[in-house]
Amino acid sequence: MKSIISKTMLLVVLAVSFMSFAKKPGGEGYEIFVGSKLVIQQFGATSGSVQSLQLNPTNTGDKISVKYYHCGQPGKDRVITIKDETGAQVKEIRYNDSPTANSVMTIEVRELLTVKKGKTGKLSLYYVAKGMPSSRLLTTISL
Repeated sequence: MKSIISKTMLLVVLAVSFMSFAKKPGGEGYEIFVGSKLVIQQFGATSGSVQSLQLNPTNTGDKISVKYYHCGQPGKDRVITIKDETGAQVKEIRYNDSPTANSVMTIEVRELLTVKKGKTGKLSLYYVAKGMPSSRLLTTISL
């Protein structure tokens, strides 16, 4: 009888240990698509680094889609801000509150080309929503 209890306890301890290392759902992060192609994906530990996005003339008819994940919660008061290389805001796009935890926000590449006219350097894409302490740099964009 003692042997059965010991083995059961050992099994419970091992199961709890393994579950503590399992990835927990609902982390913060984002994905950026150009057309239907996933080009940037940042979650957890990798979300602190900023990746660059290179667009070319063949992307003119495409849309950039951003999915931002708020720990499994829908985003509220969502805003994407585009800034030039000097940090000046050149465009702000507001989105409705997200009905689900992964609603898509889109930007036409044509809009970026319009914003870019007469400016040199890269554009930066920032995201902010209710409950976030500050805006977050998602990517820099070269056109």
